[in-house]
Amino acid sequence: MKLLLVIVMTLFLVSCSGDAVNSAASGSRDTLVTEMSCAASQFSPDSRYIAWGGEKFKGLFVKDLTSGTITKISDADGAGWKFSWAPDSSGIAFRESITSGSDQFFRIQKRYLDKNMNELVGEFENTVWPPLWRDSIYSVDTVKISNISLALKPSLSLKTAVDPLKYNAFTSSGRVSIINIQDGSLINFNDGTHSPSISPDGRKLLYIELDTIKVYDTISASTVTIGRGSSASWAGNSRIVYTFTADDGRNVTYSEVRVFDLKNRRSEAIPVEAGRIPLFPSLSSNGSLAYTDSVSGRLFITSANDNGGVK
Repeated sequence: MKLLLVIVMTLFLVSCSGDAVNSAASGSRDTLVTEMSCAASQFSPDSRYIAWGGEKFKGLFVKDLTSGTITKISDADGAGWKFSWAPDSSGIAFRESITSGSDQFFRIQKRYLDKNMNELVGEFENTVWPPLWRDSIYSVDTVKISNISLALKPSLSLKTAVDPLKYNAFTSSGRVSIINIQDGSLINFNDGTHSPSISPDGRKLLYIELDTIKVYDTISASTVTIGRGSSASWAGNSRIVYTFTADDGRNVTYSEVRVFDLKNRRSEAIPVEAGRIPLFPSLSSNGSLAYTDSVSGRLFITSANDNGGVK
């Protein structure tokens, strides 16, 4: 986990140089989501909300894109790193890192958006991986290397049924692993792998090996190499949205957002405003793109109409 944070934050800090240039077309009309400095963002599955972490992943915030209302979900360290939406967009699950004197422990919490308080799901002395909300809320104890199902009692109430999760993913000892929830068996990937993410249907694993984005299919046991990039995330079950950058050895000289389609094995570039370096891109179900501009630290949304209606 420490390796992942170092890689992500190093990219974020290096790419904030004022000398960096984005030469993408500047015809788009981006909407500023918030004035605060932000980290990673993610649309809710129904595209009504967007959630994001504060600077250095401290705190978690949700904006209702219909009303414009912003809700602070948490102000704890790490709450904005790898949070997870409920499949029906009714809530959000996240992990908090709590320091008490010389001790550190972790809380996993959930918040239903129709309520004004968080609900404690679990509290742990060992490091646990940020939660994944599917039919239940899952995590992994990265010290004992064991899966944790956190929210079966009381059972979660979802508007639509979701298939039980078979695999969960995490990073430990400098590499990605996936754990079979049913029998506890592991599949370990190479050293230097990081940033794992399970697809919404639970079948595929997205991860990065050094600086190359890859997808592993748990059914066919095959791997697709997408190419060099960072900040990769799922946009549905068959597409990956990520940042591609070029540099001169010191500063980023070009940056763009790309979407890779696993079905046709092709990438499509999404233009953003010139002069910006997009990080942590997220694509909504209606084709809108959200990204953090590492030059200003602000979060922007480019509407579906402005970016060509990427679907």
